[in-house]
Formats: sequence, C-alpha cells, structure tokens
Amino acid sequence: MTDVNDRANAVTSGGRPSADLAIIETRVYRGANVWSYDKAIHLVVDLGVLEEYPTNTLPGFTSISMYPKMMEASGVPYGELLTRLVNLALDRHRQRQALERVYAS
Repeated sequence: MTDVNDRANAVTSGGRPSADLAIIETRVYRGANVWSYDKAIHLVVDLGVLEEYPTNTLPGFTSISMYPKMMEASGVPYGELLTRLVNLALDRHRQRQALERVYAS
C-alpha cells in the first residue's frame, strides 16, 4: 500500500485518479446468511485516492446541471426539486411494498 502523500499525486495523464485499491479483509459465507441462501463474499476495501471522490451524487445531477436549471427556470428551486424527487421515490417504494405477492408452490 502506498503512502497518503503518494496517493494525492496518483493521477493519470487524463487528470483522473488512478485506481489504488487494496483489499483489507475478506470473508466467505457458505450457506444461508444475511444476504442470501447462496455463498456470499464480504470484502473490506481501501479505496486509496478514490476515497476523496463523492459517491453519493448522481452523475450529471448537481445544482448547476441542466435538469435542475430547467426546473429552476420554471419556478421550482433546487431544494424543492430534491424534496419532490425524494417524496416521489418514497411514495413509489410504499406502493411497491403494498403490492400483494403470490408465489406458486
């Protein structure tokens, strides 16, 4: 594994960070477990320089992206847009959870 200072300089010629990944911990679960009835692999990974990049944003969906700007021009501010989208997603989730599922035996 590289030093933290080396990671800050680990950038490719295209200006993007290079992949400096390291597997810290590995577990294999055989048989029934929390995730599945099948075998599951649990990895703890050190992302290196990629830790500094956000993974909680949608690509192309920031306050300066076209869709939020278009909605703002029509009178819906960015914060309200996000609130609407989250509420729509929650409503959709509730609707899907309320569906009756029948499985053939």
